[in-house]
Formats: sequence, structure tokens, C-alpha cells
Amino acid sequence: MWTFDETRHAVTDGTRDLRLEPKPATVLAKLIAIEGRVVRKEDLLDAAWPGQFVTEEVLTNAIFQLRKALDDDAREPRYIETIPKRGYRLLAERQVLAHLRRLARSGTIDEAEIG
Repeated sequence: MWTFDETRHAVTDGTRDLRLEPKPATVLAKLIAIEGRVVRKEDLLDAAWPGQFVTEEVLTNAIFQLRKALDDDAREPRYIETIPKRGYRLLAERQVLAHLRRLARSGTIDEAEIG
């Protein structure tokens, strides 16, 4: 089970505490906030690079960094699924999504469990 601390830009599994760069952390926060639904590439770009003209390559790199931190595999994803030509989806168990919805309603998505 992974825990994400948005304030510190870090993910931990209880044994490892991995710091993320700010842009991948923002992308992860957006994926968590959307509760397991597909997040369009454009929405992720707007969240992490607001008002900037960037290519999809920066998003691809951010997703790569997240997968590396989470020890995820794009071909057999456990955490981040690529939806070709559309975007990405955070794969999470139903109980985790319920927890994320409670956090979103309370306005505190500082820490959210994913896994």
C-alpha cells in the first residue's frame, strides 16, 4: 500500500520514502483527485504546467518518473494505466477510492492511500 504526501511531494510504502519532483507530484495529485477515472492528457498538462506551452513529452516523462517511483510497469500496470490517445487512469481498489472521495469532500488531499 502506497501513501502519497502531496505537501512533501513524497510517496512511501512504509519502508521506503521516495521524494518526487514537483511536476510528477502534481500529476499524481490530479490522478488521485479524479478518483480512478480517465484523466485527459490536456487536463494533466494544465494542472502541472498551467499557462505554459509544452509538448506531451513532458507529461510522458512525468508518468515515467511516477512509474519508476512506484515500481509500476506500463505493459502490466498496477497503479497508472495508459489510455491510448486519451490520457491516464490511476488504478486503485474501491476502498481506496472511497477514502479519496472523503478526502476530496473535506478539502484535504494532503495524504491519500493508493495501491
